[in-house]
Amino acid sequence: MKKPLKKLGIFALTIAAIGCAAVLVNHPVTPPVVAPQIPEAHASQALIRDMAIGFIEVSAERHVATDNPQGWDRQYGFIEKEGWGCLLPRIRLYAKSGYKAVGLWEPGGNVQKGDPCMAWINPTIVAERWSDTMRLSWQGFLAECRALGVEPIWYLGCAGNHLDTINEDLAWCASMGLKVIGLDAFSWTVYTDPRLAVKVIDSLRSDPRTADLCLITEGWLPDNLTDADHRYFLIHLAQLEVIENATDEKWARIKPEAESLLVSNGVRLILVHGPWNEDQAPVYERIKATGSQPVDWRLEIGEWK
Repeated sequence: MKKPLKKLGIFALTIAAIGCAAVLVNHPVTPPVVAPQIPEAHASQALIRDMAIGFIEVSAERHVATDNPQGWDRQYGFIEKEGWGCLLPRIRLYAKSGYKAVGLWEPGGNVQKGDPCMAWINPTIVAERWSDTMRLSWQGFLAECRALGVEPIWYLGCAGNHLDTINEDLAWCASMGLKVIGLDAFSWTVYTDPRLAVKVIDSLRSDPRTADLCLITEGWLPDNLTDADHRYFLIHLAQLEVIENATDEKWARIKPEAESLLVSNGVRLILVHGPWNEDQAPVYERIKATGSQPVDWRLEIGEWK
């Protein structure tokens, strides 16, 4: 009697297994819905995230004169005679006010008067435009800034005019101790030739000398991009836009909700050029409401919350 019972048990298990399989076939289990992973912005953007950034105009076309051919901004002193240390009183004020980074606009000295492009920088330009005192004082100035808790940023001229040498030029900037570089008008390259712009960024990110640089581009990314391209540039580029005042039409192009679906923790900066003798509080509140950060020279909003 034992053997038939054993066979009967095996038969029952087999029938049960077939029944379960039939149930699975007729009623398949629906896998759980997994939300798409939103990629993080490049790690380098942490250097300038969630802060107001100070602004120092080292040189500009409007300062070019017979006795000042490089257009150095004299309000900080005679940088070609005193060296970079003449900017330290201003840097200390920024540090005291809570700023963690300061942008140095056109550190290479300006191009000839009448040229609309901001000046680029590379070893040749520095050899031609920086005085010996400037060259000898740069590393000490850089160390003093960081000792004060302030990260210096070099903001350079029209990047699209220097794509053939941009890898070597930015590698040299990195060798000078820079971690954050602004590329003026690179968004125009993104707009006119996105594939070329991707190639440039890929090249910089694959070069160990420039892979970790935080890169800022001037101008909002253009509307003609695919989501994939838009995501790529948001990952690799912090955005900076110059806005003239509280009514500038550029406000309408800020789309924080849409961008947050493409990339997490991207950085958006706004430099407000408006009249600084009026109450700017509404402008700052508007910057904050768009998830953006200000680039500012008023020494009033360093502790950006």
